[in-house]
Amino acid sequence: MRNRWSPALGQALLIFLSVPAGCSDGSNAGSTGSTGAPSPGDASSLVTGEGSDAGAMPSAEDATAPGDDGGVGSCSSVALSVPPLVDAAACASGQLEAAAPVTIVTPDEDPSNPVLASSPSGDRFLAVWTDGGETINSTPIPETIWSSLVAPDPDGAAIGAAIELTGNGQCPVAAWNGTDFTVVWGDTSGLRSQEIDTTGALVGAPSQVLSKASANACPASIVATPGGLAVAWSEGQSTYTENVGLIGQNGTLGSQVLLDTVGPGVAANTALAQLQGQTYAAFVEWPDADSASTVISKIDWAGQTAVSQVVEPGFFNSFLASGDQLWLTAGYAAATLYAGTPGASFRTVGTLCNFASIATDSCGRLVQLATVGPTPAGVEVGFFARPIGWASPSVSLGDVTGSAIAGAASTFGLLWYARVGPGVPEFLDAQVSGSLSFTTLSWGSP
Repeated sequence: MRNRWSPALGQALLIFLSVPAGCSDGSNAGSTGSTGAPSPGDASSLVTGEGSDAGAMPSAEDATAPGDDGGVGSCSSVALSVPPLVDAAACASGQLEAAAPVTIVTPDEDPSNPVLASSPSGDRFLAVWTDGGETINSTPIPETIWSSLVAPDPDGAAIGAAIELTGNGQCPVAAWNGTDFTVVWGDTSGLRSQEIDTTGALVGAPSQVLSKASANACPASIVATPGGLAVAWSEGQSTYTENVGLIGQNGTLGSQVLLDTVGPGVAANTALAQLQGQTYAAFVEWPDADSASTVISKIDWAGQTAVSQVVEPGFFNSFLASGDQLWLTAGYAAATLYAGTPGASFRTVGTLCNFASIATDSCGRLVQLATVGPTPAGVEVGFFARPIGWASPSVSLGDVTGSAIAGAASTFGLLWYARVGPGVPEFLDAQVSGSLSFTTLSWGSP
């Protein structure tokens, strides 16, 4: 009999318990962390939901019709102020289409914490996930982190064999580092990283990014910058600090910036985005245990400070750069899309479908991931993708427990898993299993 529990899940549970009832649909981005958008052509974001996979799936089309909230949250019309396309001739809007989905064979029957990174051209994706983290007969099972290289194809992507990165880690994040992929995770020693080449093979041994034993370090986001990879993480026990740091050529953290400290009963959440050569961090401040604000700050790596803060209401679940602006989804009962120029107040662009996560490709086209919502049993049903800013049918994807999306060139990669069994919190001794799937989203004829 199995009961999943890990420090990362404990942090996710803190978020779940501290958010007002209107937000407790299980789709908090903090349940597996959030990622910001790397450099153009490698932007990514996460949407997650923790729950079991059962029951009939409502129609995503019904749920995403303009003005129809599907009973769980309002949806925007298509008349949104979206960023201009990088090349209007080469980046026509078109209709969002999904390739044939494929299943990634995982060593454990209940994979979780999906993470996805892309090469700039979108010809390679790196899928990362965790197995374990549960208990069997009251014995804790460490979380094992795995990776698999994915080569997209309209008839079904080619999936490389799963490769174990570590037998005891948590909170993996991944990004394209300029030549290949890097995965960063937390363990009992602090933070570690592993480079993975474009064939999916490991390059050397893991590097010790941060030496801080028993800090309960949990990476939340990673982004490529001109000075190297920037990583955001939290650490602590009953209270957590939100931090960002720049990984140097020697593989260790150089410049580090403390963003905030959150108190007991709430949890940290941080995401990074790179815009016009400058790194920005979105993170959550909790004035009290019942409300949250999202702060967007410019990171001064030389001065090791965070400056030009902008505050928006609510708990955020997506943060990225597209065009010449930063884009953010935040809120409680619904996902509000914000956009703005650094240093100025963000404008409200519109309200998206239920707790939408957003991502962008290198053309600047935005896509949202969302669900129709949870059943009374906590199942996330009606998982779908839809472009933001023009009329196009939604792409129905089934049920979901957690997902990750990465945009590159004119393609989006999508990695998600659906669990069968009890939702979160999983305190009952019960067998759980799930499947990990991958597909690509591309643009067909209008």
